[in-house]
Amino acid sequence: MQVIKQICDEVVVIDAGEIIEQGQVWQVFSSPQHQITQELLQRHTPQFHTTLSTSRLAQHRYHALSIQYAHTKKQLFDIQTLLRAFPSAFLLHSQVDQIQQHHVGQLLIAYPIQPSTPQITQPHSLCSLQIKEHGYVESII
Repeated sequence: MQVIKQICDEVVVIDAGEIIEQGQVWQVFSSPQHQITQELLQRHTPQFHTTLSTSRLAQHRYHALSIQYAHTKKQLFDIQTLLRAFPSAFLLHSQVDQIQQHHVGQLLIAYPIQPSTPQITQPHSLCSLQIKEHGYVESII
């Protein structure tokens, strides 16, 4: 995948001889639409210090979620803009790649459980934004 990011302008994902997704590399890497593409591009998720559960139990105190985003190199973007929607969030992991004049990043955060996931309006400076819930954790320590 690293070679594709560095030398290609466009990418095509093929499954069983059929094109299932295609586009500029930064777009496909930052916002994959097809499940197979998502699995191919699934970034390494760091290990939590505690077990991640997909169902909420009484002892769980935090949601774990990833925020994937992309913006052009010319646009300034303040990550705090995204994190303000998650008061008391803990940043567990971050990663930023440069692909075709774009910054493509991922934040992995834990935030105190709330009745619903905060809604985020995509800032104008972002080309793409995806939020995915990973589950629940008891502790972040």
